Amino acid sequence: MSYREPSGPAIRVDSGIGTGSDVPPFYDPLVAKVIVHGRTRASALRQMQTSVDRFEIRGVFTNLPFHRALLRQSDFQRGHLWTTMVADLRIAERIRGRGPWEERVAALAAAVAASGQLATGPTLSLQVPRPSSWTQAGRRERIEGGGHAVPTRRRW
Repeated sequence: MSYREPSGPAIRVDSGIGTGSDVPPFYDPLVAKVIVHGRTRASALRQMQTSVDRFEIRGVFTNLPFHRALLRQSDFQRGHLWTTMVADLRIAERIRGRGPWEERVAALAAAVAASGQLATGPTLSLQVPRPSSWTQAGRRERIEGGGHAVPTRRRW
């Protein structure tokens, strides 16, 4: 596990881990706590955004991506908070799927590329195929007929 915490004036980090620490599989998600202060809410938010961006914990799942996303929300920045804010703004859904597995996938891809196996394996064209004349005629008909080429989505 690698660990690097932010430091500087007006920043305090409370944690019980460091680089090379063993984190048990059933760890408490609060492996570290960042506390900042500023003269105004805006300055404290800027300090917190900088601190969270500088924080690095690799090897275990953390909620740092969630906090980065929350700190970017204009409602949160203005202090407009409500109990269902995270769900209403779909913060968790937008960051789902990020984590240490990405490092493993990148390492595997780098190993395959370095081994030269990419050149010998099957290849697929990454170009988008040209639409058929039937598809193009249907698109023109919808546009010329007053409709839209892409139908509107239903919203719940």
